[in-house]
Amino acid sequence: MPILQLDAGHFFADAGPEPGKVNPEAIVRNEWVIRGYSSVGHDVCNLSNRDVPFAQGLFDSQVYQRKTSEFPLISNFISANLKPARPDVIAPRPYVIKTISGPRLPIREGSGQAIRVGIIGLTQRAVIKGSNFVFEDPFVAIKRVLPEVRKQADIVVVLAYLSMPDTYKLAYENREIDVIISNSELQANPQPKVEQNTLVLFSGHQTKWLGELRAYIDKQGKISYNNRYVTLDHVIQDDPAAAKIVAEAHDAFTKVQQQQALLTARQVAVANSQYVTSAKCGECHIAQYKTWTQTAHSHAFATLEKRQQQYDPRCISCHSTGFGKGGFMGILETPQFANVQCEACHGPGKAHIQNPRGTYSKVGAPAMCYTCHDKLNSPDFNFETYWPKIRH
Repeated sequence: MPILQLDAGHFFADAGPEPGKVNPEAIVRNEWVIRGYSSVGHDVCNLSNRDVPFAQGLFDSQVYQRKTSEFPLISNFISANLKPARPDVIAPRPYVIKTISGPRLPIREGSGQAIRVGIIGLTQRAVIKGSNFVFEDPFVAIKRVLPEVRKQADIVVVLAYLSMPDTYKLAYENREIDVIISNSELQANPQPKVEQNTLVLFSGHQTKWLGELRAYIDKQGKISYNNRYVTLDHVIQDDPAAAKIVAEAHDAFTKVQQQQALLTARQVAVANSQYVTSAKCGECHIAQYKTWTQTAHSHAFATLEKRQQQYDPRCISCHSTGFGKGGFMGILETPQFANVQCEACHGPGKAHIQNPRGTYSKVGAPAMCYTCHDKLNSPDFNFETYWPKIRH
C-alpha cells in the first residue's frame, strides 16, 4: 500500500532566550528531528512560523546544498508564503508533486496505475526579528499557487499551520483544494468536516495521535476518504529502529540540558552572591592578585581533585571560597568560586566594590589560618614559615 508521510507544521522546537532565537537544547532536538524523519522516509513537511527560527539557517545559500545532500528531506520542507528577505537565502519550494503507484490503483488515462498528489504548504504570518524570511498573506499565496498545482495533480492537499477559523476560510474560498490538513495546536481533534468541496482535518497535538487518512479510488476514478486518529500510547509498540534513534536523541539533548542547567545555576549564583572572585579583585589590586596566583591557595581545589575528594563537603570548605555562605556550591555549579581566593580570608567583596571607601575585613591571622590548617589536616603547618609565602 503506497503511503505519504506528511507534517502540517511546527515540527521543530522554537524555544529560545528571545523571539527568533533558538536555545542550544532546541538546536540539538531539531537536528535529531531531521535525522529521525529522514530515517523513516518522511515525505513532506510544512514550514510554519514556529519552525522558521531554526529552519531559516538551513536555507542559507552557503548551507543549503550541503544539508540537502546529507538530508534530501530538507528540500521537501515547503511553504507557499515564506519569502526570502535577502538574496543569499534560498526560497522553500511552494509545493511538491508526489506520484504514488500501486496494484490496487485503477488504471487511469494518462497516468496508468498511479496518482499524482500535489502538496502545498501555508503558514500564518508572524513578525520575527532578524528573520531570513518574510511572510506573505497565505490567502494571497494560495490564489497564486493553487491553479498551477491543480493542473498537475489528481489530488490537491494543503498542509496548513493556521487557526481553525482561517482553516475553514481557506476551504470556503478555494474549492479546488481536495484536502486540508491543519495544525491549529488544538488539545483535541475536531471531527473531519467537508467545507464546500474540501475535506478539512486537524493534526494531533504534540504527536499524541497519529492522523491517518486513507484515499479510495473506484473504477470510475472517484475518490473517497476515510480518516482516523491512532492514540500513540504504551499500547502501540515502538519500532526498534525508531526507538534506538529516540534513545540516542534523548541522550544527546539531555547532556545539553544538563549543561544549560549548570550554566543557569552559575549565572544565578553569581547574580545573587556577595562573592565576586579574585579575578574581580585583581582589576584594582593588581600586585596583590599577581602574588596570590603564585601561591598554593590559587590552586587549592586541585588537591581535592587529585585525591577524588572534590565532592566531599568536609573537604570543600577549606579548598574553596564561601562554601555554605553564598559562594561555592559545587565544582559543576560554581567553578568560579573554587580555590582559596581573596574573599576566603577577607570576606565577601561585593559591598566593597560598591563602596570602595568603606571599611573592609582584614585577615584575622593567625587565628583564621588555623580553622583549616589544623593539626589533623596540616600537621606540618607553621604560621611563621608559611605567612611570608602568601603575604601581600
